[in-house]
Amino acid sequence: MHKGNYVKFTMEEEQRIKDDYLTVPMKRLAKDLGTSFARIKRYLIRNNLHIPKEVIDGMIKDINKSRNRVESWNPSELNETPLPPCHTGFQCVGYGDKGFFLSFNMRAWDWFLGASFNIASYDILGHLLGLITGHKYLGLMATGHCVHLYDNQIEGSKELLKRDPKEKPNCELVISDKVKDLCRNYDGNVDKIFDNMNIEDFSLKNYECFPKISVKMLAPKKV
Repeated sequence: MHKGNYVKFTMEEEQRIKDDYLTVPMKRLAKDLGTSFARIKRYLIRNNLHIPKEVIDGMIKDINKSRNRVESWNPSELNETPLPPCHTGFQCVGYGDKGFFLSFNMRAWDWFLGASFNIASYDILGHLLGLITGHKYLGLMATGHCVHLYDNQIEGSKELLKRDPKEKPNCELVISDKVKDLCRNYDGNVDKIFDNMNIEDFSLKNYECFPKISVKMLAPKKV
């Protein structure tokens, strides 16, 4: 893992991995890859639907409501995209008056390179939704399908398994007071919160890392 501001590194590294992934022939298909997502966004805007605003307002009204979820794919356009989305959606699952869990689903999961970024991203989202809605965020749940390791990740995985995380101190996610105030003063304008966040608003207190394990990101030769 990376020493220093792990949250900042995670966000920057996730973008680098995405950039590396869009190699030939994926770069030729990058525009088509996002077609269905763009159409979903246009549909939501045209019909005055705001996601995750609908989820946030639903959580505030009833944390135990089963419709507090986001679908991130369009089944009707599945055959129009080279690949279906890896992230198929997430749901905020109420637990009585105790709070909520954030549950997300993965169609396919690169466990060595992808999982840590996905878990960190959704966990930060859970904390933010807790601040916005006033409900206690209880933790993260994940359902992974086609969870896999690539051949070039085997040796790195063996090295990772030798390491004992208990050797390092527990770390804590720290969110800036600016972001906390934005969340707690939610007035129905979701963009005002998320558009005013910066990477520097998030950090991990007492984070210590093991030496870096380098593994090359693999992109498919065919889609």
